[in-house]
Amino acid sequence: MEKISLSQEQNGFGLLVKIYPSSIENKITGSIEGRIKIRIKKPASKGKANKELINYLSKLFNLPKKTYIFKKVIRLH
Repeated sequence: MEKISLSQEQNGFGLLVKIYPSSIENKITGSIEGRIKIRIKKPASKGKANKELINYLSKLFNLPKKTYIFKKVIRLH
């Protein structure tokens, strides 16, 4: 796995992720271009995938859902 980009933020750290919505399961599958690749079950519609990502990360890292903030969302079509 290649290096993952982390940045120090005011109240924590920033993490770059690449999301693959509408997947079979929620799962980290590796990295690409310094981003963590995460498969998410929910579709990328009306924020469903983003909400599912927050649920998944909060369980994975045992941190409250309010801990996660999206600073920038880029849609790739």
